Amino acid sequence: MIEIKSNEKGIISPERVAERMDEEVAAIMVTNPNTLGLFEENLEKIADIVHSKGGFVYCDGPISMP
Repeated sequence: MIEIKSNEKGIISPERVAERMDEEVAAIMVTNPNTLGLFEENLEKIADIVHSKGGFVYCDGPISMP
């Protein structure tokens, strides 16, 4: 497992994903909104990077209960 830290805006940078992503990485897991409560703005770019190397993208997020 490799942790990709959020950038100065509190979200994941596609550039940081691209630096770590290669054909050996199976998938990325993204929580959205993230643990800071921010919505990831770059999910499409990140998914394109991961998919281009043959990886999968898994997203989860909190569920609001009444």
